[in-house]
Amino acid sequence: MTGQYASWTNPAGFNSDLADVNEDGLIDMTDVDLIMKHYVGLVPALPARPEPPAPTCGEGCGDVNGDGKVNTTDALLVTRYYQGLDVPGFNASVADVNEDGAIDGTDATFIMQYYAGLIDALPWHGSPAE
Repeated sequence: MTGQYASWTNPAGFNSDLADVNEDGLIDMTDVDLIMKHYVGLVPALPARPEPPAPTCGEGCGDVNGDGKVNTTDALLVTRYYQGLDVPGFNASVADVNEDGAIDGTDATFIMQYYAGLIDALPWHGSPAE
């Protein structure tokens, strides 16, 4: 099929980020060609991948006010912080509960969902619960 892509299901454990060898945003025959050339020794090395960021939300993840509990108060404080309001005693080092590098409304949502028992743990790297 010229110019078209067949639909397919991503097999379990397949990391599509690694398959885009030339990092052009597509997984295509150019990537396959580079992998095959590397396999037979024509290309000495594939492009290096940056190391993933280290987790940022460790012990006490989500407990932004330091009271030993993760609850609705923490979600409210994250929301206030994200809105640029003054939040005395706010611990930003445990506020990025999805570890995406930003403290925002998504973090407040995950804190609420954790408190309500909709997600099992913080940090949370999945999608919001429905």
